[in-house]
Amino acid sequence: YTSFHPDEIFISLEHTYNLFHHGLFSFSPKNMIDGTVEVFNYILLTPFAFDRGVLFQANYYYGMILLWLHLLLLWKLIKNENIILKLALLFMFVLSLNYIRIFSSGFGNHLVSLFFFLSFYYQIRGDNEKALKLAVFFPIIRPDAILYSFTIFFVVFLQQKKIRISYV
Repeated sequence: YTSFHPDEIFISLEHTYNLFHHGLFSFSPKNMIDGTVEVFNYILLTPFAFDRGVLFQANYYYGMILLWLHLLLLWKLIKNENIILKLALLFMFVLSLNYIRIFSSGFGNHLVSLFFFLSFYYQIRGDNEKALKLAVFFPIIRPDAILYSFTIFFVVFLQQKKIRISYV
């Protein structure tokens, strides 16, 4: 899926490269030119920005690590003790076209997905406090992730029938 939008990925990674080499999180090494909304995601990749090739590869390895964290959460959520069934469900998750698009794009969608999934995990386990605290931070990862925050807040509201203003 990266082959459909490589320029966008390189533009986003250029921010990280310039932060490492020029101290400026910008598309341009000299002026502030914003070209990404995924500041948090690309700042995490800064230690690998000493070389553009390493940075590009680190971006995909980072995506694979986040995929494994998704699989770990899913494994913990499946209550069934049948290992074959658990592995089959994980296999279906990994082969899902939607998740292939998320994890192979090179963008920070996988980080938003992980935070949402982790919040969902806490919500299912009955720890709404942790779920809501995580949901507060979704827009920091990516501004449009506020919609995911709303989803978590709405589900907790439906369960508790009350609204709290402060969660942090």
